[in-house]
Amino acid sequence: MIKPKSLFSNALWNISATILMALAGFLIVPVLIKEIGIENFGIYAIILMVGGFAQLQSLGLGEATLKYVSQYYAKNDIKGVNRVLGSTLTVYIFSGTIISGLIILFSTYIIGLFKLSPENFSNASYALRVSGASFLITMFSSAFKTIPEAVQRYDVLNKYNLIMMILRYTSMYFVATLGGGIVGLTYLTLVSAIFDVFIYGFLAKKMIPEISLYPNFQKHGIHEVFGYGIFSFLNDLIQKISTYVDQFVLGVFFSAASVGYLTAPKDLIIKAQGLTGAVSQALFPRFSSMEEGEEMKRLYVTSLWVLTIFSIIIFVPLAIIIPYFLSKWLTPAFAQNGSSFARLFCLGVAFNGGVSAYFALLKGTGRIKWLTNIISTLTVISIFSSFILVYKFGIIGSGIRILLFSWVGSTLCIYIGKKVFLDFNTLRVAFETTIVPVFLSLVFFYMASSVLHNQNISTWWEIIYFYTILLGLLVLIQFVVNWLIYKEEAISLILINKIKYQASNLILRLHKNV
Repeated sequence: MIKPKSLFSNALWNISATILMALAGFLIVPVLIKEIGIENFGIYAIILMVGGFAQLQSLGLGEATLKYVSQYYAKNDIKGVNRVLGSTLTVYIFSGTIISGLIILFSTYIIGLFKLSPENFSNASYALRVSGASFLITMFSSAFKTIPEAVQRYDVLNKYNLIMMILRYTSMYFVATLGGGIVGLTYLTLVSAIFDVFIYGFLAKKMIPEISLYPNFQKHGIHEVFGYGIFSFLNDLIQKISTYVDQFVLGVFFSAASVGYLTAPKDLIIKAQGLTGAVSQALFPRFSSMEEGEEMKRLYVTSLWVLTIFSIIIFVPLAIIIPYFLSKWLTPAFAQNGSSFARLFCLGVAFNGGVSAYFALLKGTGRIKWLTNIISTLTVISIFSSFILVYKFGIIGSGIRILLFSWVGSTLCIYIGKKVFLDFNTLRVAFETTIVPVFLSLVFFYMASSVLHNQNISTWWEIIYFYTILLGLLVLIQFVVNWLIYKEEAISLILINKIKYQASNLILRLHKNV
């Protein structure tokens, strides 16, 4: 069997890949807006939104496959691995063909829901039909992708993803600058999806030579993946509605251009948010392979603090500097339309970083029904409030909703820990992982924003300089305050010792190689 990488190593690889992908997105968005125009950029965002819903054709079996493949692989049960993967692929053939076929058939009617200028309507409808085919192919590549994830080899997975990222974004640049428009961009997505199927399949076979990459209908396997997957599907459905309701309302009641004003900063922030997701992504298979007990509780509490602090130190400085960033990255006019939303969105993301930990815990321990109940309740409220806020306030209403609901997510992190683990020190965990870090970051945000209010920050060097200074100060404040309060038991101290230990091992390995 292939030896899994450590949780620290997997998280580090995920973080590195996420940073580079966010950087690529940062570089390509201004090119797309300049070359295809703000309305076509909004249309492209709408097509990707439809694609997000089309991914629901997987019926939640992606996460079910990851959970059970990880579980069976840890037990060296290759028969179980093949049963799960074969059953998933069987379902994908039927569900994928139906949903993608409906998108292709009714593309004109779907695009007709949104306010587009007549000259862009035909291209938008055709581009959606092309995308319908790529949505189907992506299902199979995502199934194969779960294999390197399940065996916890994110290093191999991310090496390929980084290579493909370079090729994909370079191709997007040439397609946009050579006049390919949104049709050319969607054809590029189709080609990329086809390539992914072959590479992820190759990686799966390389890591588990006995694995079968073909559909294989088995009643027990279907029951197994659906028993978990139905709840995962409901979670995905609810989350997708919550994610895209703002764009839908803007596209239907305002304009495709307004979708562009929201999408550009939002997508960049979400890519940066992937940093916390990259850290937590490795937690799911780790929780799946662990027995419930003291060790899992320690990992959960540590993860809560790390993810919360990590999210805060990335996004609070970004919330402070983002009006200057958008003005330089795109245009002053764009910043004027999007910076208020972006600032609120950044703060909401900053205070919600720990949520990934309880998602991974509930999925990994098989409590997917809990997660479904929590998400469904909160998201129904969120969707309703988002519809009202965006309809009333436009783009800024989306930011208000994200900020308000970040507090709910932080509270749930503590509640879930109390429900899952015995002897869970609720008050201590709440103060250390949520209350103190958020309070410090809010004070820091208002003080730093006041200081920079009259600064004329107009160059990239100034933006990078002030962001780096703000980030460094916030790291220092969070770590020092955590250590002052909790002394030797401080998570910050434990984390620093862990980093020092990993660094020492790396130096020793390098020394041996030399």
